[in-house]
Amino acid sequence: AVCVARVIDSGLLCAKLEQLHVICSFFFFNDTATTEIYTLSYTTLFRSRRRCRRRRSQRCSVGKPRRPSRQVSANSWMPSKRKDDMARATILVLIKGLGIGGAEKLISEAVAFWDRGRFDYHVAYVLPWKDQLVGDLTDRGIEVTCLGGRRGTNPGTLLRLRRLIARINADLVHTHLPATGMLARLVSPVPVVYTEHNLASSYRTPVRILNRLTYGRNAAVTAVSAAVAASLAGYPGPDAMVVPNGVSVAVDEQATTAVRTELGIVENAPLVVHVGNIRPHKGHEILVEATRILASKRPDVMVVSIGGEKHPGDLKRLRQLANDVPQVRFLGRRADALAFIATADVVVNPSTVEGLPVTILEAMALGTPIVATAV
Repeated sequence: AVCVARVIDSGLLCAKLEQLHVICSFFFFNDTATTEIYTLSYTTLFRSRRRCRRRRSQRCSVGKPRRPSRQVSANSWMPSKRKDDMARATILVLIKGLGIGGAEKLISEAVAFWDRGRFDYHVAYVLPWKDQLVGDLTDRGIEVTCLGGRRGTNPGTLLRLRRLIARINADLVHTHLPATGMLARLVSPVPVVYTEHNLASSYRTPVRILNRLTYGRNAAVTAVSAAVAASLAGYPGPDAMVVPNGVSVAVDEQATTAVRTELGIVENAPLVVHVGNIRPHKGHEILVEATRILASKRPDVMVVSIGGEKHPGDLKRLRQLANDVPQVRFLGRRADALAFIATADVVVNPSTVEGLPVTILEAMALGTPIVATAV
């Protein structure tokens, strides 16, 4: 609260803002570095897989005359089942849900930068009620499949995943987060690339145990930050390669004007924005308490929190908690969260645990000052 008040009172000047843009330029999708890293990891994995098959073949033919080595072509990284017709390799991208969240949003925004000249992509998810981003993917020509039942994951999910891999003739499964990571490792007959978005210690104990037990079946692992990679250091499997999140930001003036009109903000009144789904580690209670303190220093401030519920009644509980703090509003899930970040005078992140928060990267890309916990 004190930091936010200081930022507001200083006229929202950030002396190191230009330095922040330089530091973070790597993270933005307008620089295709992230896409190139994934393309490199895919092709390297396919090459490695072919070498492993050759070694197994050589071990099985001890005492037999070896065939002469053949010339390796430019397309020899392709799986052998694809070589004859020179078709592109197929990547199945698997995630728990396609609601409006950090990891989910990264997938929907990354579609524009996927190397669709070399790979065919298919996206699958498990939770049928988290489908807000399905339309964005299908509009861009990506086929999407829901693998879960009415209540999400069930025994049939594993069978449906196995059948989907066979139907699309997938060459590789790229899975995000532990839930779908474990599913893919259990049934996938093709290599699994796993991306971790959070600190390993942030998950519940059963999830950590199951993730660790199956972790060795990963063919390759990426992590969104050095801290996330370090949290996986003791896991029995491949070392995690750090591939930072990327963000794509484009907000017009009309969208920011609409935000202030909707909120009814008077001229020159400061707007503080928080974006994060309601989870125990996202710090919503901290946000309410900080707003109490901030309101005593700046009564004209408005604090807006955007994020969906994990359990029914979460929003009602937070609104009751903030009943005596009229300066804070909980708006629930919003598809236009980026417009709020662009409109804000300050973006805050009170989380107690984070991997590499997309909201912070978006705020930095837009040049919005940030006050955040050191996590």
